Amino acid sequence: ARRGSTYVVIDPSERDRIRFALEGSSLTIWDWDVAADSMWLNANWKQMLGAEPGETRAPIADLFALVHRDDVERVKQAAIDALKGTAERFDAEFRIRANDGTWLWIRTRGKVIARDAQGRALRVSGTNADITSRRLAEKSLAESEERFRALTELSSDLYWEQDEHFHL
Repeated sequence: ARRGSTYVVIDPSERDRIRFALEGSSLTIWDWDVAADSMWLNANWKQMLGAEPGETRAPIADLFALVHRDDVERVKQAAIDALKGTAERFDAEFRIRANDGTWLWIRTRGKVIARDAQGRALRVSGTNADITSRRLAEKSLAESEERFRALTELSSDLYWEQDEHFHL
């Protein structure tokens, strides 16, 4: 905080630091109580979808209903692998439907943090990040490369590349 021309040092708590970091990063944190079939997401989730910020609590099926149909099985399999312990972490990229009907690319990462005596997952926690801009840039680059490749393959001209050591 600033007072006049001097700065006052504020020692935030760990909770405040986490809250500030989340607000600055636009990450969503989530916590899944597997046995109760209840997923909690912080306020950034609704904001990511284009709504007023607010915490969300919903059954996992309600959240899977937002996932693009071409991505559902892959995301479910990643979740099953994490729940069963065949994968150390839950890590998936998929599309979700925002409130305005557009599709956002999300990367979700999480880890089983509690298991019962038989090894069944009880609780999974993690983050969601909006990676739409990265995915669009990757798509644009791939399309540009494809156009360049097609141009050079169809052309009767000779093309070459030269590195910094003048090798062709």
